[in-house]
Amino acid sequence: MQIKGTIITDKIYKIIASESDSVFKIFTDNGIYLDAPCGGKERCGKCKITVIKGDFSGLTEKEKSCIKSGLLSKDERLACSCYPKSDFTVKINTSNEKKQGLLVNSELTDGNKIGLAVDIGTTTVAAYFCDIDTQKIIYTASGSNSQKIYGADVISRIGFALNNKNGNEILFKTIINQINFFIDEFCRH
Repeated sequence: MQIKGTIITDKIYKIIASESDSVFKIFTDNGIYLDAPCGGKERCGKCKITVIKGDFSGLTEKEKSCIKSGLLSKDERLACSCYPKSDFTVKINTSNEKKQGLLVNSELTDGNKIGLAVDIGTTTVAAYFCDIDTQKIIYTASGSNSQKIYGADVISRIGFALNNKNGNEILFKTIINQINFFIDEFCRH
């Protein structure tokens, strides 16, 4: 059965999902970032979502434990543990994952030749926009590596790539989307 979902982050996503997929899988299938160092294996308890509306599968033992210890509120669920049973709306807090941009030099004109260097680290991605003629950095942007939704470390991401159809392509698209986000931010400045 197909289910309509609305996911609220710093943007609003309208998606079609299957009730056989966890909310975590729905997020990853749609390229939506969610902090999950364990890669959605119900170990870390960090993939919190706030349920706005909709019916979901019952609470798992992990979720009950998180509620009991105060890690989850009554309106929160773990995305890796819950499955939608009806159309739904959920929200994730992305405020701590915002990408930071810093304009270093505002002397840009339409004639500037801009180069881009990207440092893709395990935890952080940084982009440096350079004026080719002056060889100066004019803008920097950085943020948490969006691939961490598939695992907090490189070994977990390799496991994801090996154990999931199109895993390499998914990881590739995730990092490209993040770099494109940085480019869009630069162009807005």
